Amino acid sequence: MTKANAVTIEGLAKIYRNGFTAVSGLSMAGVFGLLGPNGAGKTTTIQILVGAIKPSAGTISILGYDIFKQPLESRKLIGYLPERPGFYDEMPGRRFLDYMGELGGLSHRKAFSRARELLKWVGLKRWENSPIAQYSAGMRQRLGLAQSLINDPQILFLDEPTANLDPLGRADFIDKVRELADQGKTVVISTHIIPEMEQVADHVAIIARGKLVVEGSIKELTCSRRQGLYRIDVPQPGLLVEELTSNGFISHLEDGQIIAESGNEEKLSRSVVSFCWRHKQTLRLFEPVRVDLQQVFREALERVGGSYDS
Repeated sequence: MTKANAVTIEGLAKIYRNGFTAVSGLSMAGVFGLLGPNGAGKTTTIQILVGAIKPSAGTISILGYDIFKQPLESRKLIGYLPERPGFYDEMPGRRFLDYMGELGGLSHRKAFSRARELLKWVGLKRWENSPIAQYSAGMRQRLGLAQSLINDPQILFLDEPTANLDPLGRADFIDKVRELADQGKTVVISTHIIPEMEQVADHVAIIARGKLVVEGSIKELTCSRRQGLYRIDVPQPGLLVEELTSNGFISHLEDGQIIAESGNEEKLSRSVVSFCWRHKQTLRLFEPVRVDLQQVFREALERVGGSYDS
């Protein structure tokens, strides 16, 4: 079994009275992101992947094990951090991890050792003997990450894991996810925050209205150029827009730079260079417009008639 198909999904569907989630043909490895607006079906997909709810159809394989036909074997391989993790608030953090480790089959000695190791790794060692009720939202999220790792899983599922974190906490969490990936673990992470996904994921699947709309590596989805569109930067962009328009090019300003449309790159570049020479302007940028993940996401939603709030 190779890392490339740590998690495979075929024909997955969950039907509800008021809708459905359908995902198929995915293989997950490295840091795999499920990206979509709120209510898109990300949480349902993850809950099915960890065996928390049963799908209406389809199969899921975890490192070769069918999660429904071989639940014990497959669940030993996974860790799960839900969007809203639950705790025993009266327990100290270390005792909670001890308990979860023993519940998962670790010996008392191994659970104790693993709990202390993880509390240090997530930055909670100072509070290991404090009741969880005294933990902030960010501390509870870090404790949840530690709990999801207590059995040293090969595959980790994280559902909106940075929802309760401040910017510094989010940056640290992303670093932790990349560290886990560097250790060879597969991390499946869901979020609706696009910059976060760009920072952490190797591969992304965009889900909207319960459907898988597009998937691919971040590089594959964002490296392609937009046919006939060019980004230009000069000190006086408004003046260049006027000249390009008079020469028959379609152009407009976007964030202080020019977006120009042309089916003839050489003709456009000659016009721009001529303008710069005549007006003593420095040509700071001339390049094809490339797709970013924000654009890919927006177009994916438009394809299914969705929105950021859907």
